[in-house]
Amino acid sequence: MFGGTFDPIHAGHLRLLGAVLERLPIEVIHVVPAAVPPLRPQPVADAEHRVAMVHIAVSGTEGLFCDRREIDRDGISYTLLTVREMLREMPACRLALILGRDAFDKLPRWHGFDELRTLVDFVVINRPGFDAAASPPPWMAGKSMATGFDLDAPPGRVVALEIPPSDISATELRRRLADDEDVSDMLPPDVYAYIREHRLYA
Repeated sequence: MFGGTFDPIHAGHLRLLGAVLERLPIEVIHVVPAAVPPLRPQPVADAEHRVAMVHIAVSGTEGLFCDRREIDRDGISYTLLTVREMLREMPACRLALILGRDAFDKLPRWHGFDELRTLVDFVVINRPGFDAAASPPPWMAGKSMATGFDLDAPPGRVVALEIPPSDISATELRRRLADDEDVSDMLPPDVYAYIREHRLYA
């Protein structure tokens, strides 16, 4: 599972997901747009436009799936609720959350964190040159990060991947769209066309 506001989904997101699929034995990544994110500013584009952009961006890419369950569910988009739903629907599957190191360090602030860490593994995207094994966050309490999954162990494993970070800022991207600047290098072509057709962020 890879969640976010995706306001809009951009080329940096897709490069990250492609790298994860290439380097880890993951069958499918559910890309889950949040309806009402609990710990960040609310999205600019409305939910239906954001889920449409995600669908456009991942369509035709093997291993990526647009999952709109948080858009369709009432209330705040708590990851724990999404994880519970997914595990009920796919009880034989092992589920991992993909997130950046900044979000990973703040996991104890997430709703139901103590339960969440017993249900899923975590795939942490590290900054290049960052020694994850030498500096796990305080909540890991002495546990070390891993370089791969162990399906014989209970969920809660933390797998660290070093992937070059995207230099695309969603805030800057929206500003440039509002100023009608060319951002074709920052967006999938079909997503860019959708934004222009619907005058999003104008």
